[in-house]
Amino acid sequence: ELVRLVIEHGGVYFLDKDKRGDFKTCEDLQYLAAMQHPVGGKNDIPNRLKRNFFIFNLVLPSITSINDIYGQMLVGRFTPNDFDDATLDVVGKLTESTIRLWRSMKSKMLPTPAKFHYVYNMRDLSRIFQGILFTPKESIIEGGLRAKEGKLDNFSPPNMMLGLWRHECDRVFCDKLTTARDKEGYDGLISEIGQDVFADAYDTACSSPKYMVSFLRDDIYDEDEILIDEAPKIYEDGGSLDMIRDRALMFLDKYNEENPSKKMELVLFEDALKHMLRINRLIEMPRGSGLLVGVGGSGKQSLTRLAAYISKAMCFQITLTKQYNRSSLLDDIRILYKSAGHKR
Repeated sequence: ELVRLVIEHGGVYFLDKDKRGDFKTCEDLQYLAAMQHPVGGKNDIPNRLKRNFFIFNLVLPSITSINDIYGQMLVGRFTPNDFDDATLDVVGKLTESTIRLWRSMKSKMLPTPAKFHYVYNMRDLSRIFQGILFTPKESIIEGGLRAKEGKLDNFSPPNMMLGLWRHECDRVFCDKLTTARDKEGYDGLISEIGQDVFADAYDTACSSPKYMVSFLRDDIYDEDEILIDEAPKIYEDGGSLDMIRDRALMFLDKYNEENPSKKMELVLFEDALKHMLRINRLIEMPRGSGLLVGVGGSGKQSLTRLAAYISKAMCFQITLTKQYNRSSLLDDIRILYKSAGHKR
């Protein structure tokens, strides 16, 4: 009603004691508003407010248009000159399978007041294909470092492509789910779609989960132990969790050596390691972001510090004190602007 008052009457009334009842006029203002459809715990606005706007209802592109958009991206990246026919056959079915999974998640994993973040839109599709396109061709064709070491079972480019697709779908869709029942439902959905679209190839490629990482390579030093080049960040199959755990513990030891005052004594059990990999992937992805939800002491800060150290990212945290005020917040934001801008 306050918004309607401003729009229809061109101002608001003062509530201060000395000016109470006086009208403050707001001139030369134009109003632009946006909202989602009122479902899943989102409330509608009154018709008396709506009548003041010229309303556009923006709908999603058609499935054919979406298929064309992402299909053309994949066709441009995965060419017959670089990939064999079996891999290209898998690539040609990725858009269909991803869109089917996306539509199934939209229709079955509906938002509620307790699960208000169960919203699936074009951004989720973009993130899946971003992860696939972010993977170097060599990681798909040759399998990356682990395949060269002979530590990947049942490796082939088509299997790698399918496993990569499943991994990206898990990160985008499954990581958003909050209950074990929802995750089991997602697993059933993607398995059903995968078997329907890819047939037996899906069971072969996705019999065990893939863990894509970008921290397997080492820094390059010369004979005098002088750093020549930092480790390249290549998105590739990290192998089993045990292999990745050894690598993560190596980074943890280096972190503790370089930061003795902030030493972390972490036990990287399976769930902790998986969470660390998720955080690390978010940091590595362009415009990546995440909201970590959990009880205090569950390891959110420690795993984030380790993931940031592995990615060579700056870890910044606001330190609250009794004297902390608005100017202190602006100073902290100023530091972040500098580090994200010209110091990057």
